[in-house]
Amino acid sequence: MACNATRIELSNSAVTTLTVTLTSDPGDGTTVLLIVDGLAITTSGTTSSGSATLTPIGAVTADTNSIWDAIIQVGTNRPAVAEVLITETNTAQNLGITITDSEVTYCAALGGGSVVASTLDLTDTPSSYGTAGEVLALNSGATSFEFIANVASGSAAYTGGTVAEGSITDVIALTDTQYTNLTGGPDPNTLYVITDGTTSIDDLDDVSISGGVSNDAFLMYQGTNWHDRTPAQARTALGISSFGASLIDDADASAARTTLGLANVKTDSYVGHIEAPTDTTYYIDAATVINKTVTQLYLKWTNDLSNAGTLVLAVAGSTVDTVDLSSASNPYTSSALSTLATSGDEIKITLTSVADVSDLRFVVEYTQ
Repeated sequence: MACNATRIELSNSAVTTLTVTLTSDPGDGTTVLLIVDGLAITTSGTTSSGSATLTPIGAVTADTNSIWDAIIQVGTNRPAVAEVLITETNTAQNLGITITDSEVTYCAALGGGSVVASTLDLTDTPSSYGTAGEVLALNSGATSFEFIANVASGSAAYTGGTVAEGSITDVIALTDTQYTNLTGGPDPNTLYVITDGTTSIDDLDDVSISGGVSNDAFLMYQGTNWHDRTPAQARTALGISSFGASLIDDADASAARTTLGLANVKTDSYVGHIEAPTDTTYYIDAATVINKTVTQLYLKWTNDLSNAGTLVLAVAGSTVDTVDLSSASNPYTSSALSTLATSGDEIKITLTSVADVSDLRFVVEYTQ
């Protein structure tokens, strides 16, 4: 019986006996009293050599884990406030309580009273731990647990050792009775599947696995046996050619176009005209929808003066091309660019120190 430093535990399914030890002996024959008004419990005993055993308390009619107020009184001394916790046990329990001049200590188990945990409100539980090798199972009425010697509704558990990889030669479906009555017990090289007597595996009485199965291999059925096959063999069996396999493992559309020999099949451009440009950032694409590669920048502006300023083309915050409008040729065509803008990236033009430029035209080419 578990004990709690603040509560006395009374059983609602077995008898509880309390033994009180007094560190200051009040003398033999002193009455020790326990009262739990809410449960109509009054029990007492008299001291002998500093301890008293109270009249046993029968099974308490109260909910498991409910808590009740109580008092403990020694002789005519002032009562001490206590708490009673209702528990469920399967045998009679003996509890020890120690009372000093200053406090009441709960409690030490003196024997008996193993706790029973209620599961899913089942009406009954086993009365013992069973024997070695047994398992705990739900009874046929689904009302309580019971210990049984067999596994899976009566089929015997195999205890002949470890089944190693590659040692299984047969997979056989049997009913519980057939499995239990196997002559000489289960074969360690056979995997048995317990059925209800009407189900079999693939409608075959006997399925053989040919040897062990390699890592990363597939099982394929060959009429009567299961064989392992490498990924390449499996693709061939599925009718996927070597070329098809080289295509389906491509990471994205660009890689697939390379495999197909199509390279980049689409070239397009951003085209714009900025009237009276100022020192600011102009967003050509605030968030690209699909991946594209910026390949060229073309610029043309009015008023080719020495104080024209600087233009920077950037993708996702990284500079792609910088043009000094004061010294660059007008119109300007960049060298070959190759900057990838992935989905969601910004493409923008930033102008600084712009002066004497009345309008600016731009073309940003890309492939995708």
